[in-house]
Formats: sequence, C-alpha cells, structure tokens
Amino acid sequence: MWGRGRRIGIALGGGGARGLAHLGVLQALEEAGIRPVAVSGTSAGSILGALFGLYGYKGSLQVIEEGLQSRGYQEIGFGGLRQEAHGVFGTVQHWVRNGLTYLKALRSTAVLSGRALEVSIKNLVRYHTFDDLPWPFYVSALDLKTGTDVIFTTGPLWRALYASSAIPGVFPPLELHDWLLVDGGPSMKVPVETLWLHGVDFVIAVDVGSPPETHRPANALETMIRADQMGVQKLHRLLLNLAQVVIRPELDGMTWVDFEKWRFAVDRGRRAVEQALPRIREALRRHRWYRRWLQRRLLNTLHLEQNKVYL
Repeated sequence: MWGRGRRIGIALGGGGARGLAHLGVLQALEEAGIRPVAVSGTSAGSILGALFGLYGYKGSLQVIEEGLQSRGYQEIGFGGLRQEAHGVFGTVQHWVRNGLTYLKALRSTAVLSGRALEVSIKNLVRYHTFDDLPWPFYVSALDLKTGTDVIFTTGPLWRALYASSAIPGVFPPLELHDWLLVDGGPSMKVPVETLWLHGVDFVIAVDVGSPPETHRPANALETMIRADQMGVQKLHRLLLNLAQVVIRPELDGMTWVDFEKWRFAVDRGRRAVEQALPRIREALRRHRWYRRWLQRRLLNTLHLEQNKVYL
C-alpha cells in the first residue's frame, strides 16, 4: 500500500454534474492501494463521497443510474438551466441576458425545488448516517447569516448533503438551529483545510469546478457577479496550496447540469488518477517532516480553524 505511515485524506470539491468524476477518482485510488483515513466533501463532492463510502464503486453506479431515472430527479428541473456557460455564475448570467426566471428569483429564495432535491438525496442515501461510513467524513456548508463554515460530522447523511448542495439562489437554504445553510463552495470549494484540522498530514484534493468565465460582461449585474466570482476563485487557489496533490479531471464540454454524461465523468475521473499516480507516488516519497511543518504553519497563519462549527 502506498503512503504507509502517512495519514492520507481526500478532499472532494463541488461542481454539480462534473462531480460525478469523483466516483472514478475514488475507485482508481482504491485500486492503486491509496486508502484515506478521512474524506471531506463540498456539494457534489459530499454526495459522491457518501455514495462511495456506503455502496462502493459498483453499488454507487447502480444507485446513480436509478436516481437519474427517478421522478424525484426529474422534478428538480435541471433541464431548464441548460446553457452554454459552464458554471453556476454562468447560469446566472444566462438568466440575466435572457430574462429567464427573473421574476421568480425576485419573489422567492430559490428558483428550483428544494423538496425535489431533498427527496432525490434521500433516495440516494436512504436513512444512513455518518456512522455507516468506513472513515470520518466532513461535509461543508455555509451559514448565510454569519459566514460561518458549518461542518457536518454526525447525524443523518441526507440533511448534511442537502445543506452542502443547496446552491445559493438555486435551491432554498436548509434552516437548522439559527442557521441558513447553503452550498459550502463560496468559502470551501474543495475542503482541504478541514482535513488538516483533523490530523491528516497528506491531502489529495480533487477539483472538478468549471473553468472561469472569460467573455466580456454584458451589463452591470454581470460585472458585479464576475468580480465576486474572481474573489471566490482567488480564495480557492490559495486554499488548494494546502494539498500535496491536486487532481483535475479533464471534463471539457461538460457543464454543471449535464448529469446524463455521468459515465463520461466517471471515466475521466479514473483517467485523471492514472495520469497522476507517478506524481502522487513521488509526493508521498518526498513528503518529509519539514513539508508537513510548512503546511501546518500556513494553516495557522491563515487562522483557518476559526469561524467553523462542527455538528
């Protein structure tokens, strides 16, 4: 087994349908003998991480195929969001340019059905809890009121997965205690620091996010969205430096709502690991005490342990 003596963690990032690549990544890493002591996930990463932990690779494929054919998934309404832009911000810009869902967005907290999303997630993980997983699992969500990162570690999986997947403005927030919980992506798109804060000393991060928009903003609202997007991307790049290895599956031509391309995504996840194995092996070999010290120093300098609540 590679990495003997290392406490390896795997951080799975958000990306909507592109996150289906996580399943191929996890299977390929397992086949290579790379087994984590902990896993963290945001949004799609939380769902795919939970499925792999509960059902393994083949079982997850079956659950995903059945889920995509279910009535609950059809009722979510992803089909109405299809567009050429890649990411969620691109979807918002598409709405602005075409006037789609504009009145609905003004009159409600979300444009898609939270109930349908909840039903779909429950169909995937049933009544399973965090205790049913083979490793500690950290699911990231964000409180809209305070900006606190809320990390789920116990309780029913469906609740944590819903909170972590509630894309702001797309799905209603999860109201829990005094929080309004949404997708943890704006502050932890790939939740690397969560693993470092819990004893992991070697992190493999999987980034499946869409490439940033590059076209010229068409109006004032698009300009504001783009500027905010750049701030999130800068934070994302900074925090990825905490990982020893970053895997980025090649998902060209796949947007965050292209769930019908799930086989393509899974295959690209496997290929990404196959290409990264020499790099992972070398990183594990060279990962000495001073490298861990530098990572820990960066973690402490950024005070990333602050403003986090664990459930």
